[in-house]
Amino acid sequence: MVSRVVPLPYPTPTVTKIAEAICEQALLVVRATKESAIKGIDMTLEQGLALEFTSAEKIIATEDAREGTRAFAEKRKPQYKGKCKSLRGSYPSPNFTYIIF
Repeated sequence: MVSRVVPLPYPTPTVTKIAEAICEQALLVVRATKESAIKGIDMTLEQGLALEFTSAEKIIATEDAREGTRAFAEKRKPQYKGKCKSLRGSYPSPNFTYIIF
């Protein structure tokens, strides 16, 4: 699956922008999405849907899910407790190849 093609040799600004957008999301949702994408490759549609349903059941019961709903209703940015750290400035080098799931 490809969401964007960026010309070489410097994909870093685009990758940084995408990574920071992902980091603004609830960490449990990001992890579950990545897990579903990886495991789902070798599953039937029914198995993949069951995995997503199970993940959703676990996530919906979290404080981050309640915070997301409250923030949406209050028209403010959510303050997730499981948020990942900012990636700005933490890349190993400008020549490093980044792959984001």
